[in-house]
Amino acid sequence: MLHVSHLSAGYGKSQVIHDVDLGIEAGEIVCLLGPNGAGKSTVLKAIFKLATVHHGKVTFRDRDISSLHTHELLELGIAYVPQGRINFPSMTVRENLEMGGFLINHRHTLVENMGFVLEHFPALKEKMNEAAASLSGGEGQMLAIARGLMMRPSLLLLDEPSLGLAPKTITEIFHNLRGMVEQGMTILMVEQNVHLALEIASRGYLMAGGKIVFDGPAKELKNPEKMRALYLGK
Repeated sequence: MLHVSHLSAGYGKSQVIHDVDLGIEAGEIVCLLGPNGAGKSTVLKAIFKLATVHHGKVTFRDRDISSLHTHELLELGIAYVPQGRINFPSMTVRENLEMGGFLINHRHTLVENMGFVLEHFPALKEKMNEAAASLSGGEGQMLAIARGLMMRPSLLLLDEPSLGLAPKTITEIFHNLRGMVEQGMTILMVEQNVHLALEIASRGYLMAGGKIVFDGPAKELKNPEKMRALYLGK
């Protein structure tokens, strides 16, 4: 579904990732792992045109999307949820969700899509008329993901969904992510919690110093000795 070839990117003239190659097939959850500063988030931002791409190629469903703008990627079915539970704090939950579907011109489709995201995140139903600023950390993360799903994307780029959340909330969110993949979605996810990520992912890529240093099936990446050696560079 998505293939990245020799992607180098950063911010302005600063280069953060170097010649990154990765791929994800339809119906997979693939995780990007690695220490802080490895360049994981920059990979997602570069794909979604929120970082400066110096060179490389990105294809989606066999189409070269390297020169497309962010809004065009949304229209193609690619969504991005950044880390940090970024919502519109003074707007209600309903208004935040409607903002997620701002490209939808048909009211019936907007309502239908809102029903879809609330089915996966039922905790938001009782908060629809409350300001996003009043939500708990877990509810705020659910809203951020739900807003990203309002366009019913086929590919979700998800950055650190468990960051700063209670274990119970993390379990609920990851259960919902697995359910969405079972319904046909594909997810490329950055996650610091290696154990959690590999529980739901089929494959993973390990990054260090802005480069992919290892990739393989989740089962192989679960091996603590292998991961210790990779993280320590041995």
